[in-house]
Amino acid sequence: MEKRKALKWLVGAALALWLAGILFPMAWASRSNAAWHAWFNHVFSPAWVHIAMHAALYAVLVLGLNWLFEKRLRGLRLWGIVLLVAFAQEGLQLWGAARTPGWGEAFDLVVDASGAVVGILIYRCLQGRQVVGNSEVKK
Repeated sequence: MEKRKALKWLVGAALALWLAGILFPMAWASRSNAAWHAWFNHVFSPAWVHIAMHAALYAVLVLGLNWLFEKRLRGLRLWGIVLLVAFAQEGLQLWGAARTPGWGEAFDLVVDASGAVVGILIYRCLQGRQVVGNSEVKK
């Protein structure tokens, strides 16, 4: 049981770092260094990368929250946390860019929610499987 407790602590710490990564406006931070800013724009400017990153960030967030809190974090509580993080992320990005919200932020919120749905579906699929010996058995 000690290993599980240590693993939960480790996942909790990783999730806290993940949240910091989601909330920290990376584009804003890249402005202080021209080379970093050019690289950042080159990598993250394509729309498909932007969409994939937002969806992946929130899928992993939901997977981590579900695993860490198991049955204590479901439904409205889970969605409340996801939406709080999504709105905080968009707000910090707007603040860093010193501009007002627009359709781009609304689109990002939809992509974030879609990523969260993917995370929930993956977690439910994984939850339905149990490892017995070297093979998986469906519950």
